[in-house]
Amino acid sequence: MGLCRLVPYFWIMLRFLLLLILICPNGILHSQDSPIPFEPLKKSKKWLLAPHYGFIAPHTSQMEHLIQGHSRGIQASCLWSSKGNQSWEKTYNYPDTGADLFVNYTGNSKQLGTQVMGTFFIDLPLNKMHFLPSVDLTDETYSEPWHKLGLGIGLGYTSKIWDLESNRQANVIGSKINAALVLQYKLDLFKTDHFSIHSGLRISHYSNGSMQLPNLGTNNISLFAAMSFQNTSARKLSYQYTIGHESLTNDSLLADRGFSSTLGFSMGLKEIPPPYGKKFTTYSLTYLIDKRISRKSSLGIGADIFRNASIGVLLERRDNNESQIDIFQSGLLLSYTMHFNNFEMKIQQGFYIIDKWKDNGFLYHRFGLRYLIDQKWFLHLMLKTHFAKADHGELGFGYRF
Repeated sequence: MGLCRLVPYFWIMLRFLLLLILICPNGILHSQDSPIPFEPLKKSKKWLLAPHYGFIAPHTSQMEHLIQGHSRGIQASCLWSSKGNQSWEKTYNYPDTGADLFVNYTGNSKQLGTQVMGTFFIDLPLNKMHFLPSVDLTDETYSEPWHKLGLGIGLGYTSKIWDLESNRQANVIGSKINAALVLQYKLDLFKTDHFSIHSGLRISHYSNGSMQLPNLGTNNISLFAAMSFQNTSARKLSYQYTIGHESLTNDSLLADRGFSSTLGFSMGLKEIPPPYGKKFTTYSLTYLIDKRISRKSSLGIGADIFRNASIGVLLERRDNNESQIDIFQSGLLLSYTMHFNNFEMKIQQGFYIIDKWKDNGFLYHRFGLRYLIDQKWFLHLMLKTHFAKADHGELGFGYRF
């Protein structure tokens, strides 16, 4: 089907669009400068309920026969407004953070079943708050951001997995528990002090990182209409924080606007066909040079060296030839980082320079989180993919020079 051939390019365009939104100078890159000194008060809570209607995207021809109807789901979220106590909250224009639960009927109950995901969720404003200077905030001089980009990471459960005897045609997911990733765009349609109506688009991804085959994963794309209930009065007060030029320049994270270099090591496990076979180890060594370009982001370039033991077996099957040197791959990468104080979210585009296997093409992608233990050491959790197909997960540590 023609749609299946276009889906990998759709994911490239989607990632490019996400990067444009994140680095747009009129978006969440700059926080609001205000001459009015405020003090932070209590957080406000927001409850959101949203029905969803969409489809499972057939990102490979092996999934075409599984798309038998539209998906339908329900989303429930509990989010708290930021107080501005952390520097990253001011940088990202006071986002909402909290828990998100999504239950999705895939449209194919016999083979794909029902999927449930629970994620830690963050709603990043794409436009700035507004206060009119020298006017009491109790007047109608305050307006919240009206559209937001949501990011979620957590765990998912699926009621149906591949089984050689009872579900052999659903060669998609091999484990009940999977990693869950969410990308969401939400637009305000109607708002009062305590009630709001929204609409938007959500992409929900399930995958186990090839820990258990099969692992094509599922990508559900859905439209939604949402109702939310919140205490806007308390939310107005929660934004009463000094976010002027003086407070922005005192951020210690921006003390070094030069280049920094890091060396990271990680390892993972993956399976190759047939399912339920041996798990092979993967190791990677990454050298990355970053430059902080703003309060919220960095750009970087780097190089990877991979040792993937499964490649030796695959080459022996295909070429009847196996060499230990052939299990090594290397590549160059471009990196974009979003900073949330001690946490960093990384999006990386890689290009293979040495790859004896070649069947996955010359492009690879890595997404993940890094936690800064101190100024030098960090831990990271990454996922390496080829377009919409996960290759393996990585867990490791590194050092900043």
